[in-house]
Amino acid sequence: PGPRPASARSGDGTIANVGLRIRGACQCQECNQRFDTEKALQLHVKYIHGDKVFRVMTLSKADADLQGSSLGGQELFRVRKASTKVQELRGQISEALDCHPLFLSLFQHGSELNDDHANSLDDIEAITVRQDLGRDSNHMFD
Repeated sequence: PGPRPASARSGDGTIANVGLRIRGACQCQECNQRFDTEKALQLHVKYIHGDKVFRVMTLSKADADLQGSSLGGQELFRVRKASTKVQELRGQISEALDCHPLFLSLFQHGSELNDDHANSLDDIEAITVRQDLGRDSNHMFD
């Protein structure tokens, strides 16, 4: 077999980007995969992510602040004096993102954290945030 066309190549030669198309112009907010066209991204979301548009964010400490970033590393928000209680932290993040707390889910080690989570959040960097963007793939670019 001859060389693959550029449209079929993925990654950049690093282990971190194996199987990821890194040069596409349209990026999936949930899994970080990239696509050449909006239509290709719409089909990906429809058939891979169940037609719901979410944005997944990681949390990290940035000086005295809590920083939320996309999977691609883009800073999306900062919270000063972040709470270690789930309900309060969800409220702080929703205010920073200018969305209703109902559209945010916090996960730690794959399990969703409820507002009445009894333990304080001692390892805040182990939490991921999922934001329901309230639309399906047909309305991603509205």
